[in-house]
Amino acid sequence: MAHVAFTKMEGLGNDFIVIDDFADEHCFTPDEIVRLCDRHFGIGADGVIVLRAPESSDADARWEFFNADGSRAEMCGNGIRCAARFLAESDHLSNDLSNNLSNDTKKHRADDVTEVAIETAAGVRRVAINRAQDGTFESAAVTMGAPIFEPAQVPTTFEANSAHGVRNYPLTEKFTISALSMGNPHVVIDVAELDMKLEEVPVHSFGKLIGMNVAFPEGVNVGFYEVLESRGDCIALRVWERGCGETLACGTGACAAAVTALLSKQVSSPVTVMLLGGNLTIDIEPDISEVTMTGPAEVVYHGTMVL
Repeated sequence: MAHVAFTKMEGLGNDFIVIDDFADEHCFTPDEIVRLCDRHFGIGADGVIVLRAPESSDADARWEFFNADGSRAEMCGNGIRCAARFLAESDHLSNDLSNNLSNDTKKHRADDVTEVAIETAAGVRRVAINRAQDGTFESAAVTMGAPIFEPAQVPTTFEANSAHGVRNYPLTEKFTISALSMGNPHVVIDVAELDMKLEEVPVHSFGKLIGMNVAFPEGVNVGFYEVLESRGDCIALRVWERGCGETLACGTGACAAAVTALLSKQVSSPVTVMLLGGNLTIDIEPDISEVTMTGPAEVVYHGTMVL
């Protein structure tokens, strides 16, 4: 049996098991991931983040991200904020932390970290650490890159029907969708097209139906959003995530929905996205060349698990 240290973290209720494996000692099987994420027989989480030494010279760490069903995902917006906070408060940061520094000095230097670069399957993502006046962690702002609209790169077998790929596409008589990638694939639906209020949408059944459509060979996350006219540049969002089901928050889903609403001229940047677990702020460059997501990341507890 192996004893593995972990940290339970959450971003707007989207929760993760974060494991420091810079020593490259563990190779987790899908069955182990499922057991760890089980909320009755395991620790319980929406996903597992394994942090390893980077392969890229541009990164401070490399991650492997696993969904609760054991499958891998390219990106996770809430997860990467948690990973960034974990790293910012660890002894690994950054390349200039010399091994001959004392632990006290390392801790002080780590507390001063203002940026973390994490290598993901979707590329290196840079995360700015925002701190309160006393130096404690306040929030993280993730540079998410540009949305990907090219159908083959989402990926989807649907053909582009607009300058921004698949937009307002009649998937069925009931569903009109937009498809894009924020490092992982997303379908976005305006609930006004369903003639429903957001709280009325059966996210699990609709999400599973669309998410398993053969037109999305790698599966797809499905977001349902409602424009909140009374609040200005604000949308409410619920997301069905492949490998998890509906979660309290989805960072990449918030970015995808904000971009979709902006392209529909329903909002302007920055966009406040209200999720079940709280709010994210999404800043979108005028030419849509960059999306930045800002939100919290909290430590729940530290522990040791037996594998």
